[in-house]
Amino acid sequence: MNKIFTLLAAAGLAMSANATVLWEGEEVMGSWKGMLSLDCESTNWTPEVASAMADLAVGDKLVFTYTDVSTDDEAPGQIQIDVKVGNAWAWTPMVEYDVIPADGVYTYEITDGIIADTDYTELETLPGRGFFVKGQNATLNKVELVKAGGGDVTPTTGTAVWTGSVEMGSWKGMLEYKNIPENAQWNKTVMGGLKAGDKLVFYYENADAASAQIQLNSFGLDNAWTWTTIIDADPILAGKYTYTIKDEPVGDYTDLEMLSQRGFAVKGQSATLVKVEVVSKGGPVDPEPPVVGGEALWEGEEVMGAWKGILSLDCESTNWTDKVAAAMAGLAKGDKLVFTYKDLQGSDDAPAQIQIDVKVGPDWAWTPMVEYDPIPSNGVYSYEITDSPIADTDYTELETLPSRGFFVKGQAATLIKVELVKKGSSGVENVAVDNTIDFSAPVEIYTIDGRRVSEMTQGRIYILRQGNKVVKVAK
Repeated sequence: MNKIFTLLAAAGLAMSANATVLWEGEEVMGSWKGMLSLDCESTNWTPEVASAMADLAVGDKLVFTYTDVSTDDEAPGQIQIDVKVGNAWAWTPMVEYDVIPADGVYTYEITDGIIADTDYTELETLPGRGFFVKGQNATLNKVELVKAGGGDVTPTTGTAVWTGSVEMGSWKGMLEYKNIPENAQWNKTVMGGLKAGDKLVFYYENADAASAQIQLNSFGLDNAWTWTTIIDADPILAGKYTYTIKDEPVGDYTDLEMLSQRGFAVKGQSATLVKVEVVSKGGPVDPEPPVVGGEALWEGEEVMGAWKGILSLDCESTNWTDKVAAAMAGLAKGDKLVFTYKDLQGSDDAPAQIQIDVKVGPDWAWTPMVEYDPIPSNGVYSYEITDSPIADTDYTELETLPSRGFFVKGQAATLIKVELVKKGSSGVENVAVDNTIDFSAPVEIYTIDGRRVSEMTQGRIYILRQGNKVVKVAK
Protein backbone atom coordinates (compact mmCIF):
# COMPACT_ATOMS: atom_id res chain seq x y z
CA MET A 1 0.00 0.00 0.00
CA ASN A 2 1.43 3.31 -0.96
CA LYS A 3 0.52 5.92 1.66
CA ILE A 4 1.46 9.52 0.90
CA PHE A 5 1.91 11.93 3.74
CA THR A 6 2.07 15.47 2.54
CA LEU A 7 2.50 18.92 4.03
CA LEU A 8 0.41 20.48 1.29
CA ALA A 9 -2.35 22.62 2.75
CA ALA A 10 -5.71 20.92 3.01
CA ALA A 11 -7.29 23.85 1.24
CA GLY A 12 -5.07 23.24 -1.76
CA LEU A 13 -6.47 19.74 -2.18
CA ALA A 14 -10.03 20.74 -1.47
CA MET A 15 -9.94 23.43 -4.14
CA SER A 16 -8.62 21.06 -6.79
CA ALA A 17 -10.81 20.81 -9.85
CA ASN A 18 -10.41 17.05 -9.58
CA ALA A 19 -11.69 16.84 -5.98
CA THR A 20 -15.11 15.47 -5.01
CA VAL A 21 -16.36 15.81 -1.44
CA LEU A 22 -17.63 12.39 -0.35
CA TRP A 23 -18.61 13.44 3.16
CA GLU A 24 -18.51 16.48 5.48
CA GLY A 25 -19.42 16.66 9.13
CA GLU A 26 -17.91 15.97 12.55
CA GLU A 27 -17.00 12.51 13.71
CA VAL A 28 -15.10 12.46 17.01
CA MET A 29 -12.90 9.40 16.97
CA GLY A 30 -12.06 9.49 20.67
CA SER A 31 -10.31 6.30 21.73
CA TRP A 32 -11.30 4.02 18.85
CA LYS A 33 -14.99 4.60 19.65
CA GLY A 34 -16.10 6.71 16.72
CA MET A 35 -16.54 5.43 13.17
CA LEU A 36 -17.65 6.89 9.84
CA SER A 37 -19.41 4.50 7.46
CA LEU A 38 -18.87 5.39 3.83
CA ASP A 39 -19.88 1.93 2.68
CA CYS A 40 -22.48 0.91 0.13
CA GLU A 41 -24.94 -0.16 2.83
CA SER A 42 -24.92 3.12 4.74
CA THR A 43 -27.00 6.27 4.31
CA ASN A 44 -23.77 8.11 3.44
CA TRP A 45 -23.55 6.09 0.19
CA THR A 46 -25.54 8.59 -1.81
CA PRO A 47 -25.92 8.37 -5.61
CA GLU A 48 -23.27 11.11 -5.89
CA VAL A 49 -20.81 9.14 -3.75
CA ALA A 50 -21.56 5.90 -5.61
CA SER A 51 -20.97 7.65 -8.94
CA ALA A 52 -17.67 9.15 -7.81
CA MET A 53 -16.37 5.87 -6.36
CA ALA A 54 -17.44 3.88 -9.42
CA ASP A 55 -14.81 5.75 -11.45
CA LEU A 56 -11.99 5.08 -8.96
CA ALA A 57 -8.66 4.50 -10.72
CA VAL A 58 -4.99 3.92 -9.98
CA GLY A 59 -3.39 7.16 -8.79
CA ASP A 60 -6.58 8.63 -7.32
CA LYS A 61 -6.36 9.75 -3.70
CA LEU A 62 -8.70 9.51 -0.74
CA VAL A 63 -8.05 12.57 1.42
CA PHE A 64 -9.15 12.70 5.08
CA THR A 65 -9.13 16.08 6.86
CA TYR A 66 -9.04 16.21 10.67
CA THR A 67 -9.07 18.75 13.51
CA ASP A 68 -8.00 18.33 17.15
CA VAL A 69 -5.25 15.90 16.18
CA SER A 70 -3.19 14.64 19.14
CA THR A 71 0.56 14.70 18.69
CA ASP A 72 1.22 12.80 21.93
CA ASP A 73 3.85 10.12 21.27
CA GLU A 74 2.00 7.56 23.41
CA ALA A 75 -1.46 8.27 22.01
CA PRO A 76 -1.13 10.03 18.67
CA GLY A 77 -3.95 10.74 16.28
CA GLN A 78 -4.42 7.57 14.22
CA ILE A 79 -6.56 6.32 11.34
CA GLN A 80 -7.81 2.91 10.29
CA ILE A 81 -9.58 2.27 6.97
CA ASP A 82 -11.58 -0.94 6.78
CA VAL A 83 -13.27 -2.63 3.83
CA LYS A 84 -15.45 -5.70 3.40
CA VAL A 85 -13.80 -7.97 0.85
CA GLY A 86 -14.54 -11.10 -1.11
CA ASN A 87 -17.61 -13.25 -1.44
CA ALA A 88 -18.03 -13.41 2.36
CA TRP A 89 -17.71 -9.60 2.76
CA ALA A 90 -14.98 -10.20 5.34
CA TRP A 91 -14.17 -7.11 7.43
CA THR A 92 -10.52 -6.33 6.59
CA PRO A 93 -8.19 -3.41 7.48
CA MET A 94 -6.79 -1.68 4.39
CA VAL A 95 -4.93 0.83 6.60
CA GLU A 96 -4.30 -0.02 10.26
CA TYR A 97 -3.09 2.23 13.10
CA ASP A 98 -1.52 4.79 10.78
CA VAL A 99 -0.51 8.14 12.22
CA ILE A 100 -2.42 11.24 11.11
CA PRO A 101 0.01 14.04 10.17
CA ALA A 102 0.14 17.04 12.49
CA ASP A 103 -1.52 19.27 9.88
CA GLY A 104 -4.60 17.02 9.98
CA VAL A 105 -4.48 15.84 6.35
CA TYR A 106 -4.12 12.10 5.70
CA THR A 107 -3.84 10.98 2.07
CA TYR A 108 -4.22 7.44 0.75
CA GLU A 109 -3.26 6.77 -2.88
CA ILE A 110 -4.96 4.00 -4.83
CA THR A 111 -2.43 1.53 -6.27
CA ASP A 112 -4.82 -1.39 -6.90
CA GLY A 113 -2.64 -3.44 -4.59
CA ILE A 114 -3.85 -6.55 -2.76
CA ILE A 115 -5.83 -5.72 0.40
CA ALA A 116 -4.04 -7.22 3.42
CA ASP A 117 -3.57 -10.98 2.93
CA THR A 118 -6.65 -11.47 0.76
CA ASP A 119 -6.88 -12.24 -2.97
CA TYR A 120 -8.79 -9.00 -3.63
CA THR A 121 -7.49 -5.67 -4.85
CA GLU A 122 -8.55 -2.12 -4.06
CA LEU A 123 -10.25 -1.62 -7.42
CA GLU A 124 -12.19 -4.86 -7.04
CA THR A 125 -13.54 -3.73 -3.68
CA LEU A 126 -13.66 0.02 -3.08
CA PRO A 127 -15.68 1.20 -6.13
CA GLY A 128 -18.70 -0.92 -5.29
CA ARG A 129 -18.43 -1.39 -1.54
CA GLY A 130 -16.83 1.75 -0.15
CA PHE A 131 -15.06 1.80 3.22
CA PHE A 132 -15.20 2.59 6.94
CA VAL A 133 -12.98 5.00 8.89
CA LYS A 134 -12.02 4.53 12.54
CA GLY A 135 -9.28 6.00 14.71
CA GLN A 136 -8.34 7.79 17.88
CA ASN A 137 -7.55 11.24 19.24
CA ALA A 138 -8.77 13.25 16.25
CA THR A 139 -12.00 14.58 14.81
CA LEU A 140 -12.77 13.76 11.18
CA ASN A 141 -14.34 16.67 9.28
CA LYS A 142 -14.12 15.83 5.61
CA VAL A 143 -13.44 12.99 3.15
CA GLU A 144 -12.58 13.78 -0.47
CA LEU A 145 -11.74 11.87 -3.60
CA VAL A 146 -9.03 13.58 -5.64
CA LYS A 147 -8.65 12.25 -9.17
CA ALA A 148 -5.20 11.62 -10.59
CA GLY A 149 -4.16 13.77 -13.50
CA GLY A 150 -5.82 11.82 -16.26
CA GLY A 151 -4.93 8.45 -14.72
CA ASP A 152 -6.45 5.49 -16.52
CA VAL A 153 -7.99 2.45 -14.94
CA THR A 154 -5.71 -0.57 -15.06
CA PRO A 155 -6.65 -2.52 -18.19
CA THR A 156 -8.37 -5.84 -17.68
CA THR A 157 -6.35 -9.04 -17.91
CA GLY A 158 -9.42 -11.18 -18.28
CA THR A 159 -10.44 -13.56 -21.05
CA ALA A 160 -14.09 -13.23 -22.07
CA VAL A 161 -15.78 -16.65 -22.10
CA TRP A 162 -19.31 -15.37 -22.70
CA THR A 163 -20.90 -12.20 -24.07
CA GLY A 164 -24.53 -11.46 -24.68
CA SER A 165 -27.48 -9.98 -22.84
CA VAL A 166 -29.56 -11.75 -20.19
CA GLU A 167 -32.04 -9.64 -18.26
CA MET A 168 -32.33 -11.09 -14.77
CA GLY A 169 -35.51 -9.21 -13.84
CA SER A 170 -36.88 -10.50 -10.54
CA TRP A 171 -35.08 -13.88 -10.41
CA LYS A 172 -36.62 -14.85 -13.75
CA GLY A 173 -33.67 -14.66 -16.12
CA MET A 174 -30.77 -17.13 -16.11
CA LEU A 175 -27.58 -17.81 -18.06
CA GLU A 176 -26.51 -21.45 -18.24
CA TYR A 177 -22.87 -21.64 -19.36
CA LYS A 178 -22.53 -25.42 -19.38
CA ASN A 179 -20.05 -27.82 -20.91
CA ILE A 180 -22.64 -29.38 -23.19
CA PRO A 181 -22.81 -29.74 -26.98
CA GLU A 182 -25.45 -27.01 -27.32
CA ASN A 183 -23.14 -24.38 -25.83
CA ALA A 184 -21.13 -23.12 -28.80
CA GLN A 185 -19.41 -20.49 -26.60
CA TRP A 186 -17.88 -23.06 -24.21
CA ASN A 187 -14.16 -22.25 -24.01
CA LYS A 188 -12.52 -25.58 -23.28
CA THR A 189 -8.99 -24.18 -22.98
CA VAL A 190 -9.82 -21.40 -20.51
CA MET A 191 -12.48 -23.15 -18.43
CA GLY A 192 -10.63 -26.47 -18.39
CA GLY A 193 -7.49 -24.64 -17.26
CA LEU A 194 -9.07 -22.95 -14.22
CA LYS A 195 -7.10 -23.13 -10.99
CA ALA A 196 -7.42 -21.95 -7.40
CA GLY A 197 -7.05 -18.16 -7.22
CA ASP A 198 -8.51 -17.53 -10.67
CA LYS A 199 -11.56 -15.29 -10.82
CA LEU A 200 -14.87 -15.30 -12.61
CA VAL A 201 -15.95 -11.71 -13.24
CA PHE A 202 -19.57 -10.97 -14.15
CA TYR A 203 -20.35 -7.62 -15.81
CA TYR A 204 -23.81 -6.06 -15.71
CA GLU A 205 -25.74 -3.18 -17.20
CA ASN A 206 -28.71 -1.38 -15.62
CA ALA A 207 -27.82 -2.71 -12.19
CA ASP A 208 -30.00 -1.20 -9.46
CA ALA A 209 -27.63 -0.09 -6.69
CA ALA A 210 -30.15 -0.96 -3.98
CA SER A 211 -31.42 -4.35 -5.14
CA ALA A 212 -29.18 -5.94 -7.81
CA GLN A 213 -28.14 -9.45 -6.75
CA ILE A 214 -26.43 -12.53 -8.18
CA GLN A 215 -26.72 -16.24 -7.52
CA LEU A 216 -23.86 -18.41 -8.80
CA ASN A 217 -24.53 -22.11 -9.28
CA SER A 218 -22.67 -25.08 -10.73
CA PHE A 219 -23.26 -28.77 -11.24
CA GLY A 220 -21.98 -31.92 -9.58
CA LEU A 221 -19.85 -34.39 -11.49
CA ASP A 222 -22.46 -37.13 -11.20
CA ASN A 223 -24.59 -38.24 -14.13
CA ALA A 224 -27.52 -36.16 -12.82
CA TRP A 225 -25.48 -32.92 -12.93
CA THR A 226 -26.74 -32.12 -9.41
CA TRP A 227 -27.52 -28.40 -9.07
CA THR A 228 -25.19 -26.80 -6.50
CA THR A 229 -25.39 -23.21 -5.24
CA ILE A 230 -21.97 -21.61 -4.71
CA ILE A 231 -23.06 -18.03 -3.96
CA ASP A 232 -26.64 -17.22 -2.96
CA ALA A 233 -28.18 -13.73 -3.33
CA ASP A 234 -25.02 -11.61 -3.11
CA PRO A 235 -25.20 -7.90 -4.02
CA ILE A 236 -23.91 -6.72 -7.41
CA LEU A 237 -21.90 -3.56 -6.89
CA ALA A 238 -20.98 -0.93 -9.46
CA GLY A 239 -22.07 -3.22 -12.29
CA LYS A 240 -19.60 -6.01 -11.51
CA TYR A 241 -19.33 -9.12 -9.39
CA THR A 242 -16.11 -11.08 -8.81
CA TYR A 243 -15.92 -14.68 -7.58
CA THR A 244 -12.52 -16.09 -6.61
CA ILE A 245 -12.15 -19.85 -7.10
CA LYS A 246 -10.94 -21.58 -3.93
CA ASP A 247 -10.82 -25.30 -4.82
CA GLU A 248 -12.74 -25.99 -1.61
CA PRO A 249 -15.74 -28.34 -1.17
CA VAL A 250 -19.18 -27.01 -2.02
CA GLY A 251 -21.39 -29.99 -1.35
CA ASP A 252 -19.90 -33.20 -2.76
CA TYR A 253 -17.37 -31.51 -5.06
CA THR A 254 -15.06 -28.50 -4.99
CA ASP A 255 -15.96 -25.29 -6.76
CA LEU A 256 -12.92 -25.79 -9.04
CA GLU A 257 -14.00 -29.29 -10.09
CA MET A 258 -17.52 -28.20 -10.92
CA LEU A 259 -16.74 -24.90 -12.64
CA SER A 260 -13.89 -26.25 -14.78
CA GLN A 261 -15.68 -29.42 -15.88
CA ARG A 262 -19.36 -28.50 -15.84
CA GLY A 263 -19.53 -24.68 -16.02
CA PHE A 264 -22.03 -22.50 -14.18
CA ALA A 265 -25.54 -21.07 -14.09
CA VAL A 266 -26.16 -17.44 -13.08
CA LYS A 267 -29.43 -16.05 -11.78
CA GLY A 268 -30.29 -12.82 -10.04
CA GLN A 269 -32.38 -9.71 -10.06
CA SER A 270 -32.43 -6.03 -11.04
CA ALA A 271 -29.56 -6.22 -13.55
CA THR A 272 -28.71 -7.34 -17.09
CA LEU A 273 -25.72 -9.69 -17.47
CA VAL A 274 -23.61 -8.74 -20.53
CA LYS A 275 -20.21 -10.42 -20.10
CA VAL A 276 -18.36 -13.08 -18.13
CA GLU A 277 -14.55 -13.09 -17.92
CA VAL A 278 -11.95 -15.42 -16.46
CA VAL A 279 -9.05 -13.59 -14.83
CA SER A 280 -6.07 -15.86 -14.22
CA LYS A 281 -4.23 -15.44 -10.94
CA GLY A 282 -0.96 -15.56 -12.85
CA GLY A 283 -2.09 -13.13 -15.56
CA PRO A 284 -3.76 -13.75 -18.92
CA VAL A 285 -4.08 -17.34 -20.06
CA ASP A 286 -1.03 -18.26 -22.11
CA PRO A 287 -1.64 -19.77 -25.53
CA GLU A 288 -1.28 -23.55 -25.62
CA PRO A 289 2.18 -24.53 -26.91
CA PRO A 290 2.28 -26.45 -30.16
CA VAL A 291 1.94 -30.21 -30.00
CA VAL A 292 4.88 -31.77 -31.81
CA GLY A 293 6.36 -35.21 -32.26
CA GLY A 294 3.11 -37.11 -32.49
CA GLU A 295 2.68 -40.26 -34.52
CA ALA A 296 0.54 -39.49 -37.57
CA LEU A 297 -2.53 -41.71 -37.67
CA TRP A 298 -3.89 -40.07 -40.82
CA GLU A 299 -2.99 -37.27 -43.23
CA GLY A 300 -5.06 -35.96 -46.11
CA GLU A 301 -7.84 -33.47 -46.71
CA GLU A 302 -11.36 -33.94 -45.39
CA VAL A 303 -13.65 -30.94 -45.96
CA MET A 304 -16.15 -30.97 -43.12
CA GLY A 305 -18.47 -28.36 -44.64
CA ALA A 306 -21.80 -28.22 -42.80
CA TRP A 307 -21.60 -31.56 -40.97
CA LYS A 308 -21.31 -33.43 -44.28
CA GLY A 309 -17.72 -34.67 -44.15
CA ILE A 310 -16.59 -37.53 -41.94
CA LEU A 311 -13.24 -39.23 -41.38
CA SER A 312 -13.39 -42.89 -40.35
CA LEU A 313 -10.47 -43.96 -38.20
CA ASP A 314 -12.35 -46.98 -36.87
CA CYS A 315 -11.29 -50.60 -36.87
CA GLU A 316 -13.61 -51.47 -39.77
CA SER A 317 -12.29 -48.81 -42.15
CA THR A 318 -9.42 -48.90 -44.64
CA ASN A 319 -7.71 -46.18 -42.56
CA TRP A 320 -7.23 -48.71 -39.71
CA THR A 321 -3.83 -49.86 -40.94
CA ASP A 322 -1.48 -52.09 -38.99
CA LYS A 323 0.47 -48.98 -38.02
CA VAL A 324 -2.65 -47.23 -36.67
CA ALA A 325 -3.82 -50.37 -34.87
CA ALA A 326 -0.42 -50.76 -33.17
CA ALA A 327 -0.34 -47.11 -32.11
CA MET A 328 -3.88 -47.16 -30.74
CA ALA A 329 -3.31 -50.46 -28.93
CA GLY A 330 -0.78 -48.68 -26.73
CA LEU A 331 -3.16 -45.82 -25.85
CA ALA A 332 -2.85 -44.71 -22.22
CA LYS A 333 -4.24 -42.11 -19.83
CA GLY A 334 -2.66 -38.72 -20.52
CA ASP A 335 -2.04 -39.41 -24.23
CA LYS A 336 -3.51 -36.89 -26.67
CA LEU A 337 -5.33 -37.17 -29.97
CA VAL A 338 -4.43 -34.05 -31.94
CA PHE A 339 -6.50 -32.86 -34.90
CA THR A 340 -5.02 -30.24 -37.24
CA TYR A 341 -7.30 -28.15 -39.47
CA LYS A 342 -7.00 -25.52 -42.16
CA ASP A 343 -9.51 -23.16 -43.79
CA LEU A 344 -11.45 -22.38 -40.63
CA GLN A 345 -14.49 -20.45 -41.83
CA GLY A 346 -16.66 -20.33 -38.75
CA SER A 347 -19.03 -17.54 -37.82
CA ASP A 348 -20.93 -16.78 -34.61
CA ASP A 349 -23.93 -18.64 -35.99
CA ALA A 350 -21.90 -21.55 -37.40
CA PRO A 351 -18.51 -21.78 -35.67
CA ALA A 352 -15.80 -24.25 -36.66
CA GLN A 353 -16.59 -27.36 -34.63
CA ILE A 354 -15.48 -30.96 -34.12
CA GLN A 355 -17.35 -34.10 -33.10
CA ILE A 356 -15.63 -37.37 -32.21
CA ASP A 357 -17.82 -40.47 -32.23
CA VAL A 358 -17.11 -44.01 -31.05
CA LYS A 359 -19.02 -47.29 -31.07
CA VAL A 360 -19.35 -48.56 -27.50
CA GLY A 361 -20.50 -51.66 -25.69
CA PRO A 362 -21.61 -55.06 -26.98
CA ASP A 363 -24.11 -53.39 -29.31
CA TRP A 364 -21.43 -51.11 -30.81
CA ALA A 365 -23.76 -48.16 -30.16
CA TRP A 366 -22.73 -45.01 -32.06
CA THR A 367 -21.94 -42.50 -29.25
CA PRO A 368 -20.43 -38.95 -29.27
CA MET A 369 -17.27 -38.72 -27.16
CA VAL A 370 -16.90 -35.02 -28.10
CA GLU A 371 -19.90 -33.15 -29.48
CA TYR A 372 -20.01 -29.68 -31.08
CA ASP A 373 -16.73 -28.52 -29.50
CA PRO A 374 -15.16 -25.33 -30.96
CA ILE A 375 -11.97 -25.73 -32.97
CA PRO A 376 -9.36 -23.20 -31.71
CA SER A 377 -8.48 -20.36 -34.04
CA ASN A 378 -5.00 -21.83 -34.59
CA GLY A 379 -6.60 -24.92 -36.13
CA VAL A 380 -5.20 -27.40 -33.59
CA TYR A 381 -7.68 -29.32 -31.42
CA SER A 382 -6.31 -31.60 -28.68
CA TYR A 383 -8.25 -34.29 -26.84
CA GLU A 384 -6.57 -35.76 -23.75
CA ILE A 385 -7.38 -39.33 -22.74
CA THR A 386 -8.66 -39.40 -19.14
CA ASP A 387 -10.19 -42.89 -19.23
CA SER A 388 -13.55 -41.40 -18.23
CA PRO A 389 -16.92 -42.96 -19.13
CA ILE A 390 -17.96 -42.04 -22.66
CA ALA A 391 -21.06 -39.84 -22.51
CA ASP A 392 -23.64 -41.53 -20.25
CA THR A 393 -22.45 -45.07 -20.95
CA ASP A 394 -20.70 -47.52 -18.64
CA TYR A 395 -17.73 -47.81 -21.02
CA THR A 396 -14.52 -45.82 -20.74
CA GLU A 397 -12.20 -44.43 -23.38
CA LEU A 398 -9.55 -47.09 -22.77
CA GLU A 399 -12.12 -49.87 -23.02
CA THR A 400 -13.21 -48.64 -26.43
CA LEU A 401 -10.69 -46.55 -28.38
CA PRO A 402 -7.64 -48.88 -28.50
CA SER A 403 -9.44 -51.61 -30.43
CA ARG A 404 -12.34 -49.79 -32.11
CA GLY A 405 -10.96 -46.38 -33.04
CA PHE A 406 -13.20 -43.40 -33.74
CA PHE A 407 -14.92 -41.17 -36.31
CA VAL A 408 -14.47 -37.41 -36.81
CA LYS A 409 -17.17 -35.02 -38.03
CA GLY A 410 -17.61 -31.27 -37.92
CA GLN A 411 -18.25 -28.06 -39.78
CA ALA A 412 -16.56 -24.95 -41.17
CA ALA A 413 -13.05 -26.44 -41.35
CA THR A 414 -10.91 -28.86 -43.34
CA LEU A 415 -9.19 -31.67 -41.42
CA ILE A 416 -5.66 -32.37 -42.67
CA LYS A 417 -3.97 -34.46 -39.97
CA VAL A 418 -4.69 -36.68 -36.96
CA GLU A 419 -1.86 -37.52 -34.55
CA LEU A 420 -1.37 -39.52 -31.38
CA VAL A 421 0.98 -37.80 -28.90
CA LYS A 422 2.15 -39.93 -25.99
CA LYS A 423 2.10 -38.45 -22.49
CA GLY A 424 5.39 -36.81 -21.46
CA SER A 425 6.79 -36.85 -24.95
CA SER A 426 8.37 -33.60 -26.09
CA GLY A 427 8.66 -35.18 -29.52
CA VAL A 428 11.59 -32.97 -30.43
CA GLU A 429 13.58 -35.86 -31.73
CA ASN A 430 10.77 -36.67 -34.18
CA VAL A 431 10.52 -33.21 -35.73
CA ALA A 432 12.62 -32.65 -38.80
CA VAL A 433 14.90 -29.64 -38.76
CA ASP A 434 13.27 -27.07 -41.00
CA ASN A 435 14.43 -23.50 -41.45
CA THR A 436 11.78 -22.48 -43.99
CA ILE A 437 9.74 -20.32 -41.61
CA ASP A 438 8.95 -16.89 -43.07
CA PHE A 439 10.22 -14.50 -40.40
CA SER A 440 8.66 -11.52 -42.17
CA ALA A 441 5.26 -12.90 -41.09
CA PRO A 442 3.93 -13.57 -37.55
CA VAL A 443 5.50 -16.62 -35.91
CA GLU A 444 5.16 -18.20 -32.44
CA ILE A 445 8.42 -19.27 -30.74
CA TYR A 446 8.56 -21.95 -28.03
CA THR A 447 11.38 -23.57 -26.09
CA ILE A 448 11.58 -27.36 -26.32
CA ASP A 449 9.76 -27.64 -22.96
CA GLY A 450 6.80 -25.66 -24.26
CA ARG A 451 7.46 -22.15 -22.88
CA ARG A 452 6.56 -19.35 -25.27
CA VAL A 453 9.32 -16.73 -25.74
CA SER A 454 9.63 -13.56 -27.77
CA GLU A 455 12.99 -14.28 -29.42
CA MET A 456 15.60 -16.97 -29.92
CA THR A 457 19.05 -17.20 -28.33
CA GLN A 458 22.09 -18.48 -30.20
CA GLY A 459 23.00 -22.11 -29.57
CA ARG A 460 19.55 -23.39 -28.57
CA ILE A 461 16.77 -25.43 -30.17
CA TYR A 462 13.24 -24.04 -30.58
CA ILE A 463 9.83 -25.09 -31.83
CA LEU A 464 8.26 -22.59 -34.23
CA ARG A 465 4.62 -22.43 -35.23
CA GLN A 466 3.38 -20.44 -38.21
CA GLY A 467 -0.18 -21.11 -39.25
CA ASN A 468 -0.60 -24.89 -39.55
CA LYS A 469 3.14 -25.47 -39.79
CA VAL A 470 5.16 -26.61 -36.75
CA VAL A 471 8.92 -27.09 -37.14
CA LYS A 472 12.08 -27.46 -35.07
CA VAL A 473 14.95 -25.04 -35.67
CA ALA A 474 18.46 -24.79 -34.27
CA LYS A 475 19.51 -21.18 -33.73
